[in-house]
Parts: sequence; structure tokens; C-alpha cells
Amino acid sequence: MSTKMLGIDIYRTDTTPVHEPGLIVDDIRGGSGGPITIKQFIDDPLPIIKEYSPDGEYKYVHASAAIAIGDALKLDTSATDEPAAVTQTTAITDALEGIAHVAIANGSYGFITVRGRVPAQTAATATAALRYGAKMTAAHAVGSSLAPSATSGSLQVEVTATQDVRAGRKATNLDVPIDDGSTTQFRAETYIF
Repeated sequence: MSTKMLGIDIYRTDTTPVHEPGLIVDDIRGGSGGPITIKQFIDDPLPIIKEYSPDGEYKYVHASAAIAIGDALKLDTSATDEPAAVTQTTAITDALEGIAHVAIANGSYGFITVRGRVPAQTAATATAALRYGAKMTAAHAVGSSLAPSATSGSLQVEVTATQDVRAGRKATNLDVPIDDGSTTQFRAETYIF
């Protein structure tokens, strides 16, 4: 069960924990979802636009490896703080724990999305650093049931016989994945539950 807490910045990362690792919180911004424009000062010519999910839940984790935006993540059962330690998925049998909406350095702490929409920018944004969304192995059809793949941190269409019975969270893509510029990796807006 999650809770709403004031003072939580789901985009912040820290080298030492500032919250209890494993804490799950709701997005306190509420509303109907969509972009929020953040101006760092009056008449800011380059405001920051962040998307969010009104029913989103975010887990405070310890990165046991460097995590990039869009990485599909699993619990790292070899870590001493296992219930809160995560690393990239690397096999189709991995249980999906969440998707990174912010980069977290190895050994650092931050929030990952464990429920709700993982937003992506418009399809015209083909630069990986600007696209966000979940990483995928191919341009899967909208509404595909997604699961971890053998490609580190990426999702693929669920292979029913192998993955339908696995533990972990489920995910589906909400838009058509686009090539992130590498020709081997795609990004799409995703819903995780």
C-alpha cells in the first residue's frame, strides 16, 4: 500500500538514503495527468516539462548497478538491502519490479515507477535522452502485454508459455514505440501495474 507524502521529489537521486528504502508513495500532484511546466525563475526561457501519472506509485530504491531512464528493473536478490535494491532485467524469466523514470547512479538512491503511466514525449522526439518511456526490443503493437527480455533493461512482447505465469508486475505500451536513434532499441509510453 502506498501513501501520499509532502516533500517527496520523485525525480531526485541521492548518494545516501533520505527516505526509507522500499518506501512506496503516490504522486502527490494529483490531477488528470499530463505535463507540468516548471520554471526555475521568472520568464525562464527553458522551463522543465515533466509528465506524470495521477494514479502513479513510486518506490524508493537502491541502485545496485547504474540505471538509465527507461530501464526495466528487477529486485537484486543478491544485495544486502534486497527488498529495495534493483538492477536491470536481463532474462525473460525475470520478475518486473518497475521502470526507471530517472537515471540513478550505481550505489545511489531514487524513485522508480511501480504503478501507473511511464510517460514518453511525442513520437517526433527520436533522441533517446528526450524520449523517455520504457525501453523495448522492437516496435511492438499498441496495447501489447510486455515482459522482460534477454536485452538488459528492455521489454518485449510477453511470450505466453514462458512469461505469463511469472511473478512480478505487468506492463503494456500505450503508444507506438519509436527507434531511439540506435536502430536496435525503441521507446514507448508504458503503463505498469
